[in-house]
Amino acid sequence: KAGSGMLNGDNAQGARATYAAMDHACDLAREAGIGAVGITRSSHFGPAGAYTLRAAQRGMLALATCNSDSFVRLHDGAERFHGTNPLSIACPAPGNPWLLDMATSAVPYNRVELYRSTGTTLPDGVASDSKGGDTTDPHVADMLAPLGGDFGFKGAGLGGVAELFSAVMTGMKLSPDIAPMGGPDFSTPRGMGAFVIALDPAAFAGAEIVQAGITRYLALLRASSAQPGTKVMAPGDREWAVAQSRRETGITLDPVTAASFAELARTLKIDPVV
Repeated sequence: KAGSGMLNGDNAQGARATYAAMDHACDLAREAGIGAVGITRSSHFGPAGAYTLRAAQRGMLALATCNSDSFVRLHDGAERFHGTNPLSIACPAPGNPWLLDMATSAVPYNRVELYRSTGTTLPDGVASDSKGGDTTDPHVADMLAPLGGDFGFKGAGLGGVAELFSAVMTGMKLSPDIAPMGGPDFSTPRGMGAFVIALDPAAFAGAEIVQAGITRYLALLRASSAQPGTKVMAPGDREWAVAQSRRETGITLDPVTAASFAELARTLKIDPVV
C-alpha cells in the first residue's frame, strides 16, 4: 500500500537494513506524505539518530526505533525485561536538525561500561544489581533502571512503545525473547525488528511553513532564560558542539578502549595512533 512497507534485513548487520528502510520511507513519503517501514530479521541497531538524521538531510521529519535484548528492568521490577529500546525523532532545521536520540533506560549501557573503565561511581537510580536493588557500583550493575527515576513507569512505557513498533508491528521477537548481543551464541540469527517513519512537510502545512515554525521554535527555546551557570539547549545542540570539539582536539579514550586499541595494533602489527 502507498505509504507503508516492510524490509527483510536478511539477518545482516542492522544498520544496513535501517538505512535502506529509511531511504525507502523517504521515497514513500514523497509520494504519499508519509512513509512507514517495518524491518524484519535484523540485528544490532546502532545509533537511532543516524537514521533520522539521514531523513532530515532529505527534508523529512522522521522517527526511528528498535527493541533489543533484555537489559532494563520495569518500574518496580526486579529482572531484566525491555532492552534499552532507543527512540529518535529528527526535524530539518536551519544549520543542524532538531535531533532527539535517547535510550528509554535511565542511561545507555555504554555509560556503565565507561564508568567501569574509569572507576567512576554511577549516579543514584540508574542501575540495579542482579536482584533488582539499586546500585551505584558499575561492577555490580546487572541491569539498568527505566528512564524517570521515581517516575520510571514513564520510561518503561516508552520502552513499550519501541516494542509495539519494532516487534508487535513487524512480527519479530519481543525483548525477552532476543538472544543477548554479547553472545555466547553468535551464529543463531537474533530475529530483531525495527521501525522507521518519514513525514514530508510538503504534505502537511508545507515545507516553508514548517521551516518557519521550527526556526521560530528553536529561536524561542535557545533564548529562554537559563539557571545560573547553565545554558538552554535544543536536542542535538550538545552533540553538535562535542562533535566539532572532537574534530578540532581529538577524542579522549577511556583506559579499556585505549588498551583494546593497543592490543588490536599489536595483533595487526601496526603503530597505534596516539
